[in-house]
Amino acid sequence: MSARRRVSFQGERGAYSEGAALALFPGAETVPCGSFSEAARAAEAGRSDCAVLPVENSLAGSVGESHAILRDTPLRIVAETYHRIAHCLIGRCAEAEARTVYSHPQALAQCRRYIEARGLRRVPTYDTAGSVAMVAGMGEAGAVCIASAGAARLHGVPVIEEGIADDAENYTRFVVLSSSDPEPAGGDKTSVLARLRHESGALHALLGAIAARGINLTRIESRPGGGGAWEYDFFIDMECGAGAARAALAGAAGARARVLGSYAAAAPPRTRGAGVGQTPR
Repeated sequence: MSARRRVSFQGERGAYSEGAALALFPGAETVPCGSFSEAARAAEAGRSDCAVLPVENSLAGSVGESHAILRDTPLRIVAETYHRIAHCLIGRCAEAEARTVYSHPQALAQCRRYIEARGLRRVPTYDTAGSVAMVAGMGEAGAVCIASAGAARLHGVPVIEEGIADDAENYTRFVVLSSSDPEPAGGDKTSVLARLRHESGALHALLGAIAARGINLTRIESRPGGGGAWEYDFFIDMECGAGAARAALAGAAGARARVLGSYAAAAPPRTRGAGVGQTPR
């Protein structure tokens, strides 16, 4: 992968998604976008070489909008990374004077206990770094936001308090979507999307076909599907290459499945409670 590629991401300059993009591709030209879908469309249309999207967080769980994009986009997952999320309270007032906190819904969820303990009114915004720019330009008394220290420096707004997430071990898993990068020959992790019939044993048959080939799963999650109300898609991450994944899926009668991408597995951060047999998230 070229270091000087154009990488689209959701958010303003200083967003965590931009940090993940630069961690993956040092020196890359980053392309800010207003939404996750806009970031993906930029890569689809060739305005960027690839898009970086968050898919799950160790505290707040999966990112629903990203999964809808994975379902619908022609782009493939070609890489992944785990990025540390270090939330700060940012604003031009003292902590005791804070009244309203602005940030992305995921950031607000990840700092829920801190916010509730101080009785702050929550206002969701489209981006963490964008909330810093918003607070910097408003004259509202007691307005603060949640974002990274880097976003605070970028917009010239003081950090009031660091490390305010409910758990210091806060990581987000990001994936890279591309149409131009070749599928790696040595990919040891594969993501698939499966839609099953509404009949007894359908999920059991799918998991049995995977288990029969000795393939370990690192994640399985159901999300509302695109085929109608109460239909669900299963997003599955497997510890194997694309060929083994396709062979396993072929053995699952009644499953409509496709490979979303095969790539080199990133090492998950080692966290508290990650004992034998557990994959830290």
